[in-house]
This record gives sequence, C-alpha cells and structure tokens, in this order.
Amino acid sequence: MEINIEKKTKIKSYYKIKKYDDVGDFHEDLAWVQQNGRYGFVNKEGKEVVEPKYNDVGDFHDGLAMVKKNGKYGFINKEGKEVVKPKYDDVGDFHEGLACVQQNYKQGFINKEGKEVVEPKYDDVGNFHEGLAWVKQNGKYGFINKEGKEIVEPKYDTVGNFIEGLAWVKQNGKYGFINKEGKKVIKPKYDFVGDFHDGLALVVKDGYCGLIDKEGNEITDICFDRIRISDGVIVFNNEYIVPIENLKLIYICLLNIKNNTHSMEFDSKEKRDGYLKVLRSYIEGREVRKESEVNDKKREIEPLIKKLEEDILSIENSYCEDIEKAIEDYYKSYKMQ
Repeated sequence: MEINIEKKTKIKSYYKIKKYDDVGDFHEDLAWVQQNGRYGFVNKEGKEVVEPKYNDVGDFHDGLAMVKKNGKYGFINKEGKEVVKPKYDDVGDFHEGLACVQQNYKQGFINKEGKEVVEPKYDDVGNFHEGLAWVKQNGKYGFINKEGKEIVEPKYDTVGNFIEGLAWVKQNGKYGFINKEGKKVIKPKYDFVGDFHDGLALVVKDGYCGLIDKEGNEITDICFDRIRISDGVIVFNNEYIVPIENLKLIYICLLNIKNNTHSMEFDSKEKRDGYLKVLRSYIEGREVRKESEVNDKKREIEPLIKKLEEDILSIENSYCEDIEKAIEDYYKSYKMQ
C-alpha cells in the first residue's frame, strides 16, 4: 500500500501564538491545528472549521483529509463531516477519485462517498495511475481497473505504475513493458528499466544503459555508463547532451577511435551498422598483406569516407578526421611489414 501521510511540518503562525500548540501548512485552504494532543482544522481567517478531536489527521487532498479516532482511520470533508467513518486499520490518500484502505491485513479501495468499490482482499495495492492500479496476491502482481476488474492477472514478480500508457513488469528476473490490455509490447529481456518520459525509457543490460521507444526500438546503443533525463534533454555519461526531440531523428552510439571513446550521431541504426561494417573491414584488416592490395583498398575507401562525412555523421561531429588518420596509420603499418 502506498500510504503517504505527510509528516506534520512545524511552522510559526498567528494561530500557534494565539491559541494552538502546533499548526501545519495550508492545503486546499485548510491547515491542521493541534491542541491538548488533539487535531482539528482552521481556515485562512483563523476560523475553526473542525474542532480538535482526532488522534491524528492528514492534509486535505481532493477535498478530503484522513482522520484517526480510537485507532481507526476514515475521512472528513472540508465542512468536518465524516464521509468515511473511522473504521479501517489504515488508509492512503485519494488518487483519481479512489483511496486504498486496509482491513484485517487485506487491502482494497473506496470512493469519495465511502463505498468499497474494491473489497479489501489483496495483500498489497498501489495508487491508481491512468485508470489502473497494481495489486499483489500470493506473491505476484497484476492490475485492476476502477471497477475492480483484473485487467492483468497477478503473475509478475513486481510491476511499476502506468505512465504514458505503459507499465514496466518483471518476470523471471528480466524487465519489459505491458500496455493497458496486458499485452507484452516489450518482452522482458532487460536487467532493469525506468518509466517512460516523452516516449523514451531507460534500459539496462549487462551493466550498461541505453534508451528505447514505445515500440521497443533501441534508439541508442546500450553502451553508456549513465543516462539521465533532465528538462527536455538526455545527458549521456554526464558529458554529452542531446535534446529529446532530436532523438526521434538520430541514433546515438559510442565509437572507439584510436583508443578514445566518442559519442556519435547517425541518421539511423542501419547507417551506423553500415558505417561500422566498412570501418572494421579496413581498420581491423582482413588478409590484406601486400602493398598493392593495400593501395587498392585505400582507393576504394577514400570516396566512401567522404560520403560518410556528408551523409551519415551529424554536421557538428568532427571525428571523421580521426577516423581517416586511423585508417592511414593502419595502411602505413602494413607498408612497414
């Protein structure tokens, strides 16, 4: 259960000096107050709208606040009416019109009228996100809708919340994504994943990071030590920054040029693969030993390198000069043999 009753923040105020032992911050125009060990609420004019009579209270969210009385939890509205009588062992805040409640160690959901729309029968539940909430039963996780229907039967080792229409799931030690119909749109194959942001999600495999889109396409190599999404940009290895909107048009990878690692941009993964195929063919050497063969190969690659400069690498990238020199050094090394 995601129970998140905010810790009461002590602040100085007119009401505290005048009358109360302690007060909280205002939420939805009301603030809790404490007097003689009991809690109530005041408005911004200082009027006591709920007399201090509860053992504990939470801040107002969506027009309701948690209250505790005689060891049980319920909810009051802004007029102080108990819309949900204190009868539950624990409660969470309202999210998308529903709040999780616990009774006899089982959890379910109530609406703002106090009706149990999902009876407390699960071992654990999460808050609703995009119309669905995760539930745990017999050690496995699934999802229900707001009517309590199991959209995804509890079968996963753990799950995340739905964000941008997808939720990550873990099965047999690997992570993937499902849609709201429960279909695996990205099969569990990664060691770890993050939530989707602006259509992109972090994935981790063999200790390295990369990015995927909602179709599961890897739009970067999974080769980075760290990837951070921040304020509309992606930061690779804390040094290479690319606007998120650009990642719809380019493919990011790392290339090792003369023992130096460079982040590079290509128009597509296919162009990157074609580039590497050519580069490896000539730099690594494939039975090229005679000087005549070297010269022939050099003549073949020169126009190709020029084309790669113009068509494949982004205009702000200058690594082609390093690549050309690496190739020149390769041929020179064979001339000396």
